[in-house]
Amino acid sequence: MKLASSSLPVIRLLPLSVLLGACAVGGPYEGMTVPPAQTPAWQIPLESRVNTEQLVSRWWESLHDEQLSALVDKALQHNNDVGLALANLQRARSELRAARLDRLPELGSSVSATDQRFSNAQAVGGVPGARFTSYQAGFDTSWELDLFGRLGEEVKASRAQLEATQAELDQVYVTVAAEVARTYIELRGTQMRLQVAQRNVAILEQSSDMTQQLLDGGLGDNLDVQRARAQLELARAQLPLLRSQVASSINRLSVLTGSMPSTLHASLQEIGVMPSIPPSVAVGEPMSLIKRRPDIRHAERMLARDIARYNVRVADMYPRVSITGSIGFLATAFADLGSGGTLTHLMGPQIHWDAFNLGRVRNQVDIADAQVQGQLEVFEKTLLGAFEEVDNAMLSLNAELERQSRLREAAQASAQSTGFARLRYEAGSDSFLDLLDAQRTQLEAEDLLARSEIDVALNVIALYKALGGGWEMMDAR
Repeated sequence: MKLASSSLPVIRLLPLSVLLGACAVGGPYEGMTVPPAQTPAWQIPLESRVNTEQLVSRWWESLHDEQLSALVDKALQHNNDVGLALANLQRARSELRAARLDRLPELGSSVSATDQRFSNAQAVGGVPGARFTSYQAGFDTSWELDLFGRLGEEVKASRAQLEATQAELDQVYVTVAAEVARTYIELRGTQMRLQVAQRNVAILEQSSDMTQQLLDGGLGDNLDVQRARAQLELARAQLPLLRSQVASSINRLSVLTGSMPSTLHASLQEIGVMPSIPPSVAVGEPMSLIKRRPDIRHAERMLARDIARYNVRVADMYPRVSITGSIGFLATAFADLGSGGTLTHLMGPQIHWDAFNLGRVRNQVDIADAQVQGQLEVFEKTLLGAFEEVDNAMLSLNAELERQSRLREAAQASAQSTGFARLRYEAGSDSFLDLLDAQRTQLEAEDLLARSEIDVALNVIALYKALGGGWEMMDAR
């Protein structure tokens, strides 16, 4: 059975073949180990905005925005997905307790009263139509001896399922924190773009008024007036869409924090500043990613669960041995119950073995084996995807930072160009079309710069999410 990969963390498992005559079944799963020679490394140069220091758990606090931190904390407490994951965790805990109780003796009690009359054609003790009344009270017990490890593997499977469910909860924490931060960045970024658009509308209004004044004074022409008005209305047309995006982001934040969509409008409608991006993002060592990312832990624990279930199916090929017994009282008169002469007891072994159905049992073993193989592929895919996601997030962040630097220079140059074009137009050296072209370039450059600032922040959020932090302090609670 293949349970290892030459290029990934090794899953060490003893052979899973059935050893006839052995007293244990399957093989113990020892967990995930990564040989030092196979330790992965980040595939891009660690530039000034990325370092290998340990990732902080509450990474959103590195953005230095108290309102954002409060929203994340509220979402981690009241988000509906968090509530669902917590309910699933409680269910998994109950299932583990049930599996543990299955290893203990079962104890029951019973009380009965029976009145039986035989037919006249059925003589009992030579008496036709005899009638008997009996009363019974007692206790019975049954205890399966886990000789071949079936019940122990059931407990292991339930424990692994519980740990996988805990990892699912941790992944929800990571996702919710990142989603709140991303939506908050989009909100503040859209508000910033709205400010830029409103400022540009004000500039274009001045240009439109100026062309109208020149026309009224006989120094301009109607073509310039219409061009200025068209440019102004195009700029104004952006405002409703941006306002709608602001409202949608606030609605999303309200729902993420477990509230009605309109709850946060009063506190977030006012234009706020973009959160400050940390000068350098701590990504930690590659090995820490394997231990920290909940989806990797979830895939590994699901693999452990399926291996335990495989061992359960193997144990089904062996007999189940139980000790059963009962003790109580049986009397023909209720008043006699409990007297010494009415005491009865029973004790002995019980063996159950599907000896004539081993073909079906072996088929179940094969099904469980295929399940393990499939889950191993899921684990390897999850591991590779995690490192790909982190590498891509770092690449995107570095690329956007470089793009932002170029756009900042372009915005500054276009602003100066607009100033020169205005002076030349007022001096009669250039046409109004040249001024409009300079203003259009400035508007585009400033909006692109604002978008880039948003994208840089979103890339930082994406990197933090890929690193899988944010759940540790919730588990500590």
